Amino acid sequence: DFERADEFAEQILNQDPENAQAYLAKLIVEMRVNKQEQLKNLKTPFDNSNNYKKIIRFADEQLKNTLGEYIEYINKRNETERYISTYEQANRKMLGASSEIEFNDAANLFKSISNYKDSADLYEKWLEKAEESRKLQIYNNAVDESKKNNITNIKHAIFLFETIKGFRDTDARISQCEKLISDINAKEQEERLLLEKREQERKIKEAKRRKMLIIV
Repeated sequence: DFERADEFAEQILNQDPENAQAYLAKLIVEMRVNKQEQLKNLKTPFDNSNNYKKIIRFADEQLKNTLGEYIEYINKRNETERYISTYEQANRKMLGASSEIEFNDAANLFKSISNYKDSADLYEKWLEKAEESRKLQIYNNAVDESKKNNITNIKHAIFLFETIKGFRDTDARISQCEKLISDINAKEQEERLLLEKREQERKIKEAKRRKMLIIV
């Protein structure tokens, strides 16, 4: 009977305002448990309770230590539950990850519980996966750019490849792009010379035509 228990505790405190056991009774009522021992089964610690603070103020060392142990037990239990929940969540993300962002999300979850099980190792593993995914995305973009028959795009491809040098066949790809640029420049030069030659031939023909007209 929480209501009667609280009234009884108040009656005691009216006579003895420093009675720690009365404050303990009020704490038990406040937390809606039936026994002192059940305080450690609460979902959250009770150290913010005013009744608890009064107990700490007036209680003997034994009671203070006992309640402190309850709070420590709750915190450790909650921390363990958080570890388990986060670990399971990270594993779920890990199984479905396919992009840099998803790999990083999984890695960061493992990092937040790095002292639990093999989380530290898994953090390093999925951080490497995220970096590999990042480089692969850049690599694929660079390959697409290199396939465009345009010097600007190919130069951009070289720039992208150079940001991930050492990844896959980037060195060979850079050499291929440089050769493509050289070939395009050579072809453009050849076409420019051909146009100049045709223009020169046209001018010669035009000059001959005018000369013939003058003679006529």
